[in-house]
Amino acid sequence: MSDPAVVETKKQNIMNSQTVWPGAFGAFKYSKSAVMLALKPLLVLTLGYILLSWAIAYPLFSSILSQDSTKAPKNLPLSTQVVWNIAAYLFSISVCILLLRASGGKKINLTDALKSTLSLKLLVNYVLLQFIFGGLLLLSALLLLIPALVWGPRLALAAYYLIDQNMNCLDAISASWKATKGHGGKVWGIIGAGFVMFLPAITIIGAPVAIYLLIMYQAAFIVLYQNIKTSSQSVVEPVAVV
Repeated sequence: MSDPAVVETKKQNIMNSQTVWPGAFGAFKYSKSAVMLALKPLLVLTLGYILLSWAIAYPLFSSILSQDSTKAPKNLPLSTQVVWNIAAYLFSISVCILLLRASGGKKINLTDALKSTLSLKLLVNYVLLQFIFGGLLLLSALLLLIPALVWGPRLALAAYYLIDQNMNCLDAISASWKATKGHGGKVWGIIGAGFVMFLPAITIIGAPVAIYLLIMYQAAFIVLYQNIKTSSQSVVEPVAVV
């Protein structure tokens, strides 16, 4: 009987060698394989983050529930908010690291993922990247979101270049902009497929189905990142002369 971990790794190696985009819905099986390969550390990491968030937010919730309704609710101390935000960034980076490794057919335990996450350079560049995205979103909101329709797909992979290839935020933005040229439709396809998978959530019965589909589809952009990277490598690699 085949070892499930080996089977999943073989699936990922097949995905990693694909130079033809399987389509937004076709990417589901590859995303699911990556999620399943990293499922245990992802569950532990998510549970830990939920517990940490609850521990941080509990004093605020308890003060809101216990105080007079005529009084304004207390805010969390600035230092606590900073810790919470940093924890959120580290959580996002850790998830990306786990799924990036899994999408390449490599199992990685949570300890190794956290060690890779605890890099000041990586954290600073990731935070700067998020601030740049936030600034662009604010600017596009003032311009009726029209610019976001243009730059959004072109920058969709920036975080993966930053984390996977140890780039700074500006180099990652540039790499994503260049790599996604001509691939904007694939980005919108993933967004559209995600929306379709969300639709069952409008019913109580369909909510668990939607949750399952969206969890298994969370690596779809990483699948696209790997596909574009593999395709570009196959183009630049020299042909052996026999």
